[in-house]
Amino acid sequence: MVRSPISLGLGAAAAAYLIAKILKLTLISIFGEPLSGPLLNLILEAVYSFPWMAGGFVAGYLSSKTPLKNGASTGAIYGVIYCLIGIAMLASQTHGLHDRFAQLSFAAVGIIKFSFLFTLSAALGYTTKTTCKVL
Repeated sequence: MVRSPISLGLGAAAAAYLIAKILKLTLISIFGEPLSGPLLNLILEAVYSFPWMAGGFVAGYLSSKTPLKNGASTGAIYGVIYCLIGIAMLASQTHGLHDRFAQLSFAAVGIIKFSFLFTLSAALGYTTKTTCKVL
């Protein structure tokens, strides 16, 4: 496992996350708070998928031998950070043990989801790099 693609993939995902938040705020300022409608939902889905797409693509593109492993590692680390921040924000609002288990299970599903999505986009990044080398 090479550390450079993982760290650069995390950096790209963090930058893309900030860009996605700015785009969401821009859409809210243009169209108002209740964002509804098929076109706006399509735009929001594209904006929300930008962080995992950019982070996994960078991790896969910069990998030399194991792009899927690096993409999965990048996604798992991103998922852990993302879910820990979410749990920390919700910890002050919930007090029951049942709510804590729900938060942990949601975090586990989130980590698996991000790992899978980063792996998919890492495959795309690695394929793009090998295709560019052939041409």
